[in-house]
Amino acid sequence: RQVAQALQATGTDEVWEFGAGSGALAAQLMSALGDRVRRYNIVDLSGSLRERQRERLQAYAGRIEWFDRLPERMQGVVVGNEVLDAMPVQLLRFDASGWQERGGVEHGGALVWGDRPTTLSAPFEPAPPIGTVTEVHPQAEAFIATLAERLTRGAAFFIDYGFPAR
Repeated sequence: RQVAQALQATGTDEVWEFGAGSGALAAQLMSALGDRVRRYNIVDLSGSLRERQRERLQAYAGRIEWFDRLPERMQGVVVGNEVLDAMPVQLLRFDASGWQERGGVEHGGALVWGDRPTTLSAPFEPAPPIGTVTEVHPQAEAFIATLAERLTRGAAFFIDYGFPAR
């Protein structure tokens, strides 16, 4: 319903899906939206997933197009399910000296957590309790910023499952 509302509000008739996986979301959206979608665009780098998508989406073959990169200009409604979660993050830990970047290190033949100084920081005001571990997501932030530059008219919906803020 929200995608249909966004298509109507933006006066567009295209959907762009990033990382369509098996094609399940595309099939559900195409079925629910019907003729409201003139073209469904899938941006996916995986050739094997594209084949699975083609099989699943055969009924809509004339209205689906695949891309292997973000176009320079686009309009329509953008959707992504678990796309942002699939991008790498950087872990940060707050201690008495400030933020430290956390990563895996070898210690005594085992892989353990290790912290090192960093110029990165997390968006907390005021400072969090000592021992707080969080993540920053520069790749996802860059992706969203690029998408915002290239989306000339439309809306974007990114669905990701995670833990509550607490």
